[in-house]
Amino acid sequence: MANESMRLVAWNCAGGFHRKAKVLKAYAPDIVVLSEASKDCVPLVGGDATGVWIGSHPGYGLAVIGMNGWKIETMDIAVEESLFLPVRAVRGSDQLYLVGLCAKKDGDYVAPTLRALSRLSAFISEKGAILAGDFNQSVKFDAKRGPAGHFGRVLDVLESLGVISAWHHTRDEKFGSETSSSYFHRWQKGHGSHIDYAFVPRGFAISSARLGTYDDFVAAGLSDHVPLTVDLKLSNGLRAREES
Repeated sequence: MANESMRLVAWNCAGGFHRKAKVLKAYAPDIVVLSEASKDCVPLVGGDATGVWIGSHPGYGLAVIGMNGWKIETMDIAVEESLFLPVRAVRGSDQLYLVGLCAKKDGDYVAPTLRALSRLSAFISEKGAILAGDFNQSVKFDAKRGPAGHFGRVLDVLESLGVISAWHHTRDEKFGSETSSSYFHRWQKGHGSHIDYAFVPRGFAISSARLGTYDDFVAAGLSDHVPLTVDLKLSNGLRAREES
């Protein structure tokens, strides 16, 4: 392999991506899960970027974008819940599978996420797919909700599908007790939560997981979310499973 690592960035850019494409490119990502992005976000990245965008409004949707030779292909899997996007990423002989997502509220965020995971469970477990994006939930909110709305239910399903959170695995942190926030409610530093995640199959070699800072993104007026960057080793565990 010419490049033995892959960098995944998941970011809710909060719209206005035409002002923010250069900021994203500075992270030198290979694959991007971009939430709340306009339909023209892929050409705005420029270069050799390819990608798939879904959304009900051209100014607001979800994209999975490939850069540095990675090409993104749609998978023929119908998901009724909006903004769940299963794809295959290919670069030469390398390939991997991924579900980009931006969970939207339908009563709560848990029920639609569970429904989407039910539809995608075979794809995730059989293909060894990564899930990344804005889940809009944390277990620290569970105490204020009934059992049906507990994010812990989503985490239980993800564990059964054989995936682990890159951040929590590398940082040895518990869900709901994270030392860094990915989202700042109403753009306020004192109201941070960790609600953006990248779940990767057990056995994938995770080099690092990092979050952007409040000062660089929120205080700078770019987004109320900061990017989650995950580096994976291609040569040690990141091997796509063959098509069935």
